[in-house]
Amino acid sequence: RKCSGILKAENADENTLLLKYNGGKAKTVLTKNNTVFTDVATEQESYPYVELPMASMKQLTKETLFAADMDLNSKMHAIKMDIADDEEGIVKFVISACNGRVIARRSAYAAKAGTFTGSVTLLPEQVKSTMDMLSAEGNVRIAFGDGKVFFRQERTAICFQAIATPYPNLDTIIDNRD
Repeated sequence: RKCSGILKAENADENTLLLKYNGGKAKTVLTKNNTVFTDVATEQESYPYVELPMASMKQLTKETLFAADMDLNSKMHAIKMDIADDEEGIVKFVISACNGRVIARRSAYAAKAGTFTGSVTLLPEQVKSTMDMLSAEGNVRIAFGDGKVFFRQERTAICFQAIATPYPNLDTIIDNRD
């Protein structure tokens, strides 16, 4: 609903909150809910993950998000994230986007503590929302598993369902551009 003007809140009884707006002509009734809030899904120890400085993650996102196709029906309305073993002691995180005319791909490297490989495809809106929700300071842990992607930073946990649409193989496009 469109709410304009002053919002007034009243306790109708001990289990009900009444919100009045639009000069008292409209109202919303909120009732007490005793159901326990379901925790956000968390990643398993075995999921591939990378931990990066948040400043690096924001820069990677900024440099790739623009290239995602904004047509909601396109298979390229997506951002692809990959985690791969690179060298001894190093893991490579790659974020890619393509709109059919422009390809953007950026990489970051981090120390690894095991074997980590995985891929996930997300909607651009999910990636942008995540960057807006997380603090600009500190590190962010990004993990993939069971069709989900997990972002964790200090006391903030974000989980999105990955999209199942296959993402085009950008390596094939890049290799055949000659």
